Amino acid sequence: MHPSEPLPHFVDDYLAYLQEVQPSHASLEGSHPHDDLLEDLSKSAVEANLRSLAGFSRRLSQIDGPHLSSVEKVDRAILAADVEARIFDLERHRTFERSPLFYAQIVADGRFGGVPVLFTWPTKGEITAYLSDKDNATASRDALTKLFEDL
Repeated sequence: MHPSEPLPHFVDDYLAYLQEVQPSHASLEGSHPHDDLLEDLSKSAVEANLRSLAGFSRRLSQIDGPHLSSVEKVDRAILAADVEARIFDLERHRTFERSPLFYAQIVADGRFGGVPVLFTWPTKGEITAYLSDKDNATASRDALTKLFEDL
């Protein structure tokens, strides 16, 4: 049987990954290699993040519990809960899709120097409502154009 991965090695990889995908949080923690970036919340990035988190979950589950110290066992449980909470948020809660405060937090944490603008429009969120959603998006686009002209 192969020995399991050392927990400190997993922690280093996991924290480095989080700093890469959440650069504004990394900056607040004093890590600055990604200061020129903001979080990528595109569909492909979220899907890649979910795949990576699932990989971290698998790796963590393979770390041999009986050989961990009591402190490492607590750390392992905390890490497992953190990974699962992130997966839950991306898959089910989807804060990044529904909360303007999420974007405001990114702007604040990232110390963004520009003028933040959130563009959204009313949607029914159903495939059968495509035509009414298209009309809402078009009307909202016109309002956004006016906003940029006023700025």
